Amino acid sequence: MRTLRALIFSFTFGPAFALALNQDCALKSDGLLHSAKIYHEMDRPGNLAASKLGLIEGRADHKLLLLAFQLLEKKAPDSKITKEMILLCKSFKKSDLQMESSFFIEGGNTPPHLTVCGDIADSIFQQWESSEQELAESIGNSPGPETKTLVKAAVDLKKGGHSPRRSVEKLFELCQKRSDIQKKKLGKEFYAE
Repeated sequence: MRTLRALIFSFTFGPAFALALNQDCALKSDGLLHSAKIYHEMDRPGNLAASKLGLIEGRADHKLLLLAFQLLEKKAPDSKITKEMILLCKSFKKSDLQMESSFFIEGGNTPPHLTVCGDIADSIFQQWESSEQELAESIGNSPGPETKTLVKAAVDLKKGGHSPRRSVEKLFELCQKRSDIQKKKLGKEFYAE
C-alpha cells in the first residue's frame, strides 16, 4: 500500500508531471520563438527585445528568449531552435518556470525606470542615421543630462564602426548598469510631455 507521500511524489514527478512539463515547455518555447523572430527580423538585439517584452533578466523566459536569439543569429532552423529551447526549459526547476517573468504591471502602471532603457535604446536605433544633435532633439522634448549622456555614448559607438544592432545592444547594456535613481531621472527626461 502506497503512502500519501509516495502518491504525491509519483504525481509531482511522475508521467503526468513530465507530460505537463513537455506541453508547458513546448508552448512557452513556441511563443518566445515567435517573439524572438519578430524582433530579430526588425534587427533588434536580444537584450533589447527581452526588455521590450518586459522579461525580467535571469528568469526562465528571459533565458529562453536569449537562447532563441543566439540560434537565430546562427541561422538555425526553427525545429532545432525549438528543440534546444525545450531542452533548456526542461532543465529549469518547476518553481523557476512558475515564477513571474514579466516586470510589466497591469493597467500600465509599470515604473518608468524599468522600461526607459529599452525605450530609449529602441528610439535611438530607429533614428540611427541621425546626427548627434538630431538624436538629442528627437529623444525627449528637452533632453537633460542623463539623456545627453546616452546620446553621446550612442554617437561614440557609432563612430567606433560597430553595426547599429551591436551598438544599440551595448548602449542598452550601459543604460541597464545605471542605478535605479539614474534610470528614474532618465525616465523623467525621456517620458516628459
